[in-house]
Amino acid sequence: MATFEWHEQVQVQTLVPVEKKKDHQIEGGIIKWDGIDFAEAVSRSGKLPNHERANIVIFAPSGVYTGAQIEELVRRSDRPK
Repeated sequence: MATFEWHEQVQVQTLVPVEKKKDHQIEGGIIKWDGIDFAEAVSRSGKLPNHERANIVIFAPSGVYTGAQIEELVRRSDRPK
């Protein structure tokens, strides 16, 4: 099991379509929360409705986390509550 820096500062964005082409879609991000700690970002993201959570991305110094990764982090027993 990987360890996480639960108290590192992160930014959470909601991905939104910016431009739709015939063969691909370009997405941009709208900042939802900025400067909160990783544990709080995971907690808040986990409480969102499924359709909204599907477009959430957590940008942390340790990595970028999306969809299924966020759901897995919500269930971790070592996550500060």
